Amino acid sequence: ASAAATVTAPPRTAADTIRYSEDLQHNRRPEGTDNNETGTISVLRTTHEDGTRSWLVIVPGTTDWGSGDHETQDLLTNLQAVAGRPSDMESAVVTAMRQAGIAPGEEVGLYGHSQGAITVSNIAADPAVGEQFTVTSLLTAGGPTSGAELPSSVSALHLENTGDAVPALDAAANPSTPTRLTATLDTHGMDVDGYPHGS
Repeated sequence: ASAAATVTAPPRTAADTIRYSEDLQHNRRPEGTDNNETGTISVLRTTHEDGTRSWLVIVPGTTDWGSGDHETQDLLTNLQAVAGRPSDMESAVVTAMRQAGIAPGEEVGLYGHSQGAITVSNIAADPAVGEQFTVTSLLTAGGPTSGAELPSSVSALHLENTGDAVPALDAAANPSTPTRLTATLDTHGMDVDGYPHGS
């Protein structure tokens, strides 16, 4: 299902983007759908005063811990993505980008949490995607993203909680380059409810 809406206060900071993604995943499912029946992707367009456009693609994390059903944001997609194999979710995101009308040369930022982090990292690293879209920035939270070989044209910030095992599922640290940074935090001493994987 797809829907178009005007967002009056689009995300401008990393924190805004993360909050928007959380809201999207938990509160903005298309009407009449069960939370485990459909994946969610948001493609936000900003039209600047000079008439140019830029885009932000937001991919929340896993919504269904089953595997191989009709849900693209499931455990099977996690396994495919960490293994570096193309997933239905990656195809769905690229299709959504095309359908949104992102034109060549228009700057695109990508954000993903958990499975979404793997998905957007793999998309940013895909040379075929780079031929169609101008991905300039990547923000991830709580995802195993070290396997994505990002081009130097993509500025990446990876956020990881040291108490969360999920970012370590790829058994490697993210590369550190002039355009790729990993910021870690430790919420053990903070008043955080539940397991520290939530974005």
